[in-house]
Amino acid sequence: MERLFQALGADPDFTEDIFGDLAEEYALREIRDGAGGARWWYACETLRSAPYLVRSAAQHSAGRTRLALLVTGISVGSLCVILAIRSADGPAARLVFGTADAFSGIIVNNVRPVQIPLRVLDAAGHELKSAGVQYRWESGAPVSVAASGTITCTHDGDTRVRATLGALEATALVHCRPVHNVRSL
Repeated sequence: MERLFQALGADPDFTEDIFGDLAEEYALREIRDGAGGARWWYACETLRSAPYLVRSAAQHSAGRTRLALLVTGISVGSLCVILAIRSADGPAARLVFGTADAFSGIIVNNVRPVQIPLRVLDAAGHELKSAGVQYRWESGAPVSVAASGTITCTHDGDTRVRATLGALEATALVHCRPVHNVRSL
């Protein structure tokens, strides 16, 4: 720490006096309080001394430049850490079927298997991978629903499908309206 403050431009004599006194007291406290107690005391006292050492560095022109660079570096580094933490995905919090209106449900017009649209979101609304979601037919028209989330609608009818991921569950209304052929006039 002493070298750091000297590198920032703090007065070398002032820095040496502070850290010399801290080292002497540390040795006494290590005998009296043990290594852990002495380290804690040393860390607290170093933090208490830091403003005076920073002021000393700021009083010298070379120190001001170094200090400004250090403060800028710490600020940018802290900002990066905060942004990384805020943008990190959390655990799954919601299962949302891919319809804008949950009451209208999902319409399936295909006679071939179709993947049921579902999004897994964390508490902040970040979309997560949907691996591990299990699907099953719950009620309504009998249709084929695979555990992976594909549904096969061979005839008209409405059905309810349940999706689960751990303790999370969501139910969607699926309107099977298969189109078997298309005629043009």
